Amino acid sequence: MPDQLSLYRRYFVDHPEAVGESYFQHAREALSYSGRFALMSLACLLHAIVPGCCTSTASTRVRKLVAELDARLPCDTESSDAESSKDELREAA
Repeated sequence: MPDQLSLYRRYFVDHPEAVGESYFQHAREALSYSGRFALMSLACLLHAIVPGCCTSTASTRVRKLVAELDARLPCDTESSDAESSKDELREAA
């Protein structure tokens, strides 16, 4: 069973370090993405109710986010999760 320090590193340090950020820098970025996804969700909801509104808002913003996330990925990443996530986002756009 892993000790508490290794669990702390695993959940709070390793990933932010892997993308070149501190915990708080990473939290700020993640919250920024969360807010943007929430706004896109509202645009989709409005579009569902009034099809003439926000006809390309979410898809345009998803493409921008995918490009931004692609630029943030470490160049030497070998994570199949990262590649899988990028492919899923591209398909959604």
